[in-house]
Amino acid sequence: MVDTGWTLVRHLDGARLLLGAVLGSGGEGTVYAATNLDRPGPPMAVKWYHVQRYGSRRHQQLERLVELGPPSDRFLWPDSMCFSPDEPTGLGYCMTMRPEQFVRFDQIIARSESLPFAVLATIGRNLADSFHALHAAGLCYRDIKDANVFVRATDGEVLVCDNDNVSIEDEPAGVRGSLYYMPPEVMLGTVPPSRRSDQFSLAVLLFYLLVHHHPLEGRRTLVGVWDAEAQLQALAREPLFVFDPEDPSNCLDPDLQPLPLVWWPLLPGYLRALFTRTFGPGLRDPGARITETQWREALDDLRAS
Repeated sequence: MVDTGWTLVRHLDGARLLLGAVLGSGGEGTVYAATNLDRPGPPMAVKWYHVQRYGSRRHQQLERLVELGPPSDRFLWPDSMCFSPDEPTGLGYCMTMRPEQFVRFDQIIARSESLPFAVLATIGRNLADSFHALHAAGLCYRDIKDANVFVRATDGEVLVCDNDNVSIEDEPAGVRGSLYYMPPEVMLGTVPPSRRSDQFSLAVLLFYLLVHHHPLEGRRTLVGVWDAEAQLQALAREPLFVFDPEDPSNCLDPDLQPLPLVWWPLLPGYLRALFTRTFGPGLRDPGARITETQWREALDDLRAS
C-alpha cells in the first residue's frame, strides 16, 4: 500500500496521477481515487498491488487487457498501467472512476423493499448482455460475484469492476472464483474456470436478483457448523437445487428461509424452467447450463410482460 498524496506515472502517456482517498482495499491491492495532473478529464481510480500479489504473469496480463480494451462500456477496464518513481518494484493500473449513483449489487438485493420487476429484469438483461460481450471476445471473467457488480437503481444499468483477472479463456489464471458462485467442478478442482463456469456464476447472480436467495442453500445447509468441509459437501460434492422438482431433501425451511418461497412463484414458468435446468442438470453437466443469449431473451420477455 502506498500513501495518499503520492504521484504515479501513467505508462500510456507519461501523465502524472496524484493519489487521493482510499476507495477500497483487499487481498490483492488497494484502490485509490486519482487526479490526472497533466491532462484534466473525468475522475479516475488506481488499483495498486501489494508487492507479494503480482509477478511477471500479472504484468503481462495487464498489458494484454490494456491492449485489448473493454468488450463493452459496462466494464471498468484497465486503460493503462502505472508505476511509481519512488517504488520501482510496484505495479498498478488506472481506470475510469465508478459514478457515485452506482451501488454494489449486494446492496440492491439486501433492500427491504424490492425494486420494480421492470428494473430487476433490466439489471439481469444488462448483466447477461455484458458477459455475452466478454465471452464473444474470447475472454473469461472467472470471478463473477456480487461484490464485482455495481447497479444504478433508477434504470437498471450495470458496471462490472475488478476486471484485472480477465484473460483468454484457455489460459491459466491465478483465481478460481468465490464461494457461493463457483460451480461444483471448479470448487472440487477437477477443471479450471471457463465460459461455462462464468455461466453458472451469472445464473447465481440472477437467482439472487429475482429470488433473493442462493439456489443451493436449503435444509441441507442449515447445519450446526458451516465450515469448509460442510460448504464443500453442500455446494460441490452433493449440491441440490432448493426447488428441485424430483428431490425435496434440500427444500427451503419456511420458518428460517421464507423470502424465496414468496418470490419463486411470482416468476413466469419459462424463467423457473431456466433456473431448474442450470441448477439441475447443469450442476453436473456444464454443457446444460443456460447461455447468456437465452437469459437475454427470457429477461426481454419478462420486461415486456
